[in-house]
Parts: sequence; structure tokens; C-alpha cells
Amino acid sequence: MSADVAAESSPSDPTAVPQWRRSSYCANGACIEVATDDPQYVGIRDSKAPAAGELWLTPVEFRAFIAAVRDENFG
Repeated sequence: MSADVAAESSPSDPTAVPQWRRSSYCANGACIEVATDDPQYVGIRDSKAPAAGELWLTPVEFRAFIAAVRDENFG
């Protein structure tokens, strides 16, 4: 997994501005946002602190991340 703290740009196209979205289940603002408009990477950031940085994963890494979250596999 790779971290990218250069906010507001896609790793494969530095001129592209990601379109961030959050889940419709996000009621209290304590959510993550994802950007999926880059076919090579999925961006993740904290909705409460979007300027704090972004995490960019490949689609395979993102699916593994989501599976680990669902399984609570962070021991």
C-alpha cells in the first residue's frame, strides 16, 4: 500500500482533480471518502480532515483493505 499526501491530485494524472464521495450511510460526518475516477488507483481520505492527506491504493489493494475492515482483521 502506498500513501500520497499531495492532496487533491490523482497519482496517475497529477492534473486530474479527484471526485470524492462518501457513503449514503454516513450520518454523523465521521466517515471516509473515496475517489474512484482513476482506473489505476482508489483514493481514500478522512471526511473530517480532507486536507490531512490521502491514501491511494490499487483496486486489488482496496478490495483487500475492504475485506480486512469487514472481517475486523487488524490485530
